[in-house]
Amino acid sequence: MLKNCSRFYSAVAKSNKQLLDEFYQYHTTRMNLRPLIYRPKNATLLRSMDLKDPETNKPIQPREPMKPLKKQVLNNFVQEIPQGSKELMDFLQKWFKVSNRKRELFAFLEGSHLQVMLVASLFRIGHYSHVLGLLHSYQSKVVGTGNTKAYDQDRFFNTVLMCSLLRNDLKDLKDAEIGLKKLKVNWGKVTEKNDTLGLTQPLLEAYANQQGISKEDLVLKGRETISNINLPSIGDESRFSRLVTFITENKYTYFLARTIQKFSESCPSEIETFINEYKNALTTLKKDDEYDWSVQNMTEVNKIPEETKQETETQEETQEQ
Repeated sequence: MLKNCSRFYSAVAKSNKQLLDEFYQYHTTRMNLRPLIYRPKNATLLRSMDLKDPETNKPIQPREPMKPLKKQVLNNFVQEIPQGSKELMDFLQKWFKVSNRKRELFAFLEGSHLQVMLVASLFRIGHYSHVLGLLHSYQSKVVGTGNTKAYDQDRFFNTVLMCSLLRNDLKDLKDAEIGLKKLKVNWGKVTEKNDTLGLTQPLLEAYANQQGISKEDLVLKGRETISNINLPSIGDESRFSRLVTFITENKYTYFLARTIQKFSESCPSEIETFINEYKNALTTLKKDDEYDWSVQNMTEVNKIPEETKQETETQEETQEQ
């Protein structure tokens, strides 16, 4: 009977949210109860003990054995959240509120997750400032559990810079003092300084130019070296599978590069070359440019009624700082 149940479970496709909920439930279940609940051989014993779920007060039922959760599941979940939904904020608050002792939940997070959350909330879902505020608020808790890689320079910090450039332009926000303060706050959250693509410097220069920050003030504590630009290249490759891999793996690098091109006084030639190769790959594959669509959609997502604009901007500054 238990074998048949296992076959049934494996045959049913689960949503990304279900997989995340099960992962969360497993790691928030008391360790001494996990063998009883998650091992099929203990199902009869579990039922005989009449244990109650503290939240529902219903008897705890045997659960399917927990399998390792792929990192991509969280990114897929975020990308499925509809525009205007607060589901991402609810997820973060639920995930982060657990005890620091649940290290597996915090260890699961990585830079790509934060990048996808920021991009999705800016371009499609909405509530960007609140999402960034939550990521700021819980950074010390994540780092305190031993995960120092999630808040990285390559994906977290560079993506925040990109989003700041686009939002400031959309909302016509320009203030050197406030801009520098926010920049230093965001940099202060970085615990993994890994500018492997070399895009931090051109992003910083574009941001400084936009906000009127002088080069003398554009000094970030702990940033000792400026990396050379090192972007992937597809060259003359024309095979369909390689082109698909290239545009898929480098989607957010392309977003960063296009933003630098948009706001830079003089876009580095290496970035121009990468952009052209990426666009050529899109053309060959007959795919739309997702960056263009995203920037256009951002305008719709971030429309604010005039009478509430001032109040909202005040709240956003508080969240981001």
